[in-house]
Amino acid sequence: MSPQLRVGARSDVGLHRHNNQDSMYAGPRLIAVADGVGGAAGGEVASSVTITAISSLDTDPITDPDAALAEAADRADTSIRDTIARDPSLAGMSTTLTAILATADALTLAHIGDSRAYLLRAGALTQLSHDHTLVQSLIDEGEITEEEALTHPRRSWITRSLDGRGLPDIDLTTLEIQPGDRFLVCSDGLSSYVSETDIAAAMADGDPQQAADRLTDLALAAGGPDNITCVVADPVDGDEADRPPIVGGAVTETPAERPAAGPPAQTPPPSPAADAGPRPRSIARRLAAVTAVVVLLVAAAVVGVAVYIRHQWYVAPANGQVAVYQGVQGSAAGIQLSHLHVRTNLPVTALPQDDRDRVASGIQATGKSNATEVVDNLRSQACALATATPTIAPSPTPTATTKKSSAAAKQAPTPTWCTGTTP
Repeated sequence: MSPQLRVGARSDVGLHRHNNQDSMYAGPRLIAVADGVGGAAGGEVASSVTITAISSLDTDPITDPDAALAEAADRADTSIRDTIARDPSLAGMSTTLTAILATADALTLAHIGDSRAYLLRAGALTQLSHDHTLVQSLIDEGEITEEEALTHPRRSWITRSLDGRGLPDIDLTTLEIQPGDRFLVCSDGLSSYVSETDIAAAMADGDPQQAADRLTDLALAAGGPDNITCVVADPVDGDEADRPPIVGGAVTETPAERPAAGPPAQTPPPSPAADAGPRPRSIARRLAAVTAVVVLLVAAAVVGVAVYIRHQWYVAPANGQVAVYQGVQGSAAGIQLSHLHVRTNLPVTALPQDDRDRVASGIQATGKSNATEVVDNLRSQACALATATPTIAPSPTPTATTKKSSAAAKQAPTPTWCTGTTP
């Protein structure tokens, strides 16, 4: 009988995020985690369309798992591209994907990004996936140690992801199965904050659902700074097809429904005046004085706000490019409180993932010169990423045979926007 998966799963927004950009799927033949990146709703959308695209593998007849997983990744990437075409404000969004598919008598791992897959065998934990990050490439090249990577300022830079640009470079690995094996796929909200020793202990705890709950609780106890998603699976010979899949995170969330608008409140008609005659002059003078004071206060407030706005600056996107704005973000009474000062030649999509989020939300500056410094720093970091040459080493896992890995990238030419200046 072909192996099936007995699963447990949980996704939590964490203690410091306002929304969950992780999405997950856990069924009898497929487990998958996608960790979206992109700021605002972009990350949620990228991970959601990816899990939607890959979830059909849980029920499709499959004879070639490598081809099926590669095609599903292509579908997800195309969905991201089409979604951006419909809504350009989502430009720059992307997502990781780590999935395990059960077919025939083996499991196949598909991986891109920095979500992870682990195997617990006889109490020993082994990482099956290889992080596609800048710091991992520096570790592979011997430039930094694993301990230094933990505090590296660019430890969140992802070098490979599903981003709608076509032909995603997915790692595909066949996994051997032994009795008692337990597998985990998770977002970095777990692996970045909980030690492998604690992960191994929690994975050994009870059934898959109990293990997933325990892992999530450990990440929350560590501060829960990021979204946390864990899927735990035991390969079994029994029939798990009757169990409904567990789907969670952004892929299941919908905007809260607004309450239906009721009829407008009726204002009672004014009561007839008790005295229709002229008011005393003293009251008229007081009203005039009060009116004058109010007018002066309003005028002073308007002038003060205008002066304040004129001295505010921030960096945000403009038609896909990094731009400098004068004023404050937002509008009042339908009036924009800022205007575009300059749109640079630096594409938002060239920025590292965390910088894309910051720019999408708007980076405040203390003045025009500080805004220029912010853009220059973003440009410098983007150039460093664009010209990096990461080498992805094959996984050392004795239980996994890597079928596909990236060849060492050639030194990328320096993009023209690396030498740009901000007026």
